[in-house]
Amino acid sequence: MLKLLRIKNLANISSIDLEFGIGFNVLTGQTGIGKSVIVHALELIAGSRVDSNLVKSGQDSAVIQAIFELDESLSITIINILSSIGVDYISTDNLIISRELNRDDRNICRINGDIIPLRSLKQISEVLLDIHGQSDHLSILKTSNQLNLLDEYAGLVTERNGIEQIYLDLNQCYKDLEDFFNDVDVSEESLLELREQYNEIVNSCLLDNEDSILMDEQKEIKNLESLKILSDEGYKIIYGDDTGNNSYLNQITNLSGEINALHLDDSDLNDLQNRLLYITSELEDLGMAFRRYRDNLQYSDNRLSEIEDRLSLIFKLKRRFGNEISEIIQFAESLKSKLNMIEEKNNFIT
Repeated sequence: MLKLLRIKNLANISSIDLEFGIGFNVLTGQTGIGKSVIVHALELIAGSRVDSNLVKSGQDSAVIQAIFELDESLSITIINILSSIGVDYISTDNLIISRELNRDDRNICRINGDIIPLRSLKQISEVLLDIHGQSDHLSILKTSNQLNLLDEYAGLVTERNGIEQIYLDLNQCYKDLEDFFNDVDVSEESLLELREQYNEIVNSCLLDNEDSILMDEQKEIKNLESLKILSDEGYKIIYGDDTGNNSYLNQITNLSGEINALHLDDSDLNDLQNRLLYITSELEDLGMAFRRYRDNLQYSDNRLSEIEDRLSLIFKLKRRFGNEISEIIQFAESLKSKLNMIEEKNNFIT
């Protein structure tokens, strides 16, 4: 039942709310006050063609809104129509239809706030409205509505709607089954490739964010390598190579020995000698400190090799299956699901 008709900026009507009661409602009035405009508004709610000239002069758009009170059978019918176009409609006692007209010939149809196509509005309005006098809206003349009227007369609407829902559910099952078979329809070669890809990823035992952790460890080990080289270099500068060549410590020690061999009573020279002895002592301590520091650097060449091999494997998998480890793991899950679906299909067929 139509409860409320709201019209704004349509023809000569600026704004009006018409409330309808149960039973027979009559609108009367002088010519030109807008009775025909109200009929036009109902026709627009029923999905008729839009004439932008109907928009009130000086306005850019007009809006018509109708509120209908639904019974159970109408609610089910509306739900089925909206479901067919992907609109979720929670059954309520009221249905709000609105239509917006614009001067640029654009128009927007809504059901309870959701935008719907015009053809869907026509389908819904056909079960809500009969505008007598306009033969294209007389539902009794439409073959598609005659069976509905017969079912209503026989009191079979509830049973008919139940069977209709079973039919829709069955069709959905057929569609899901068809989609299922299409998704898992692969050749033996493709199936073998899917299994190889899945096994390759699973056998790699990837851990999320593993590559970042390994690269940090790799950097740390390489830093230790650099520190080891620097420590060895510091020790060699002081003590020279294995034969003692190029040793600053030996050169200073020899110089100190030569000065001492002169046995000169020279205070300035003695001061230099003392400083050389101090430098010699400091260099010896410094050289040994380099050696101890180097010996305390703990890392394994084998571990570095393991890290580099592991990173090489991860980068190889990234090139094939995803930019991140998480994407590779997700891809493996999708492969697993597809392989399971193929197995289910084979079991279903056999």
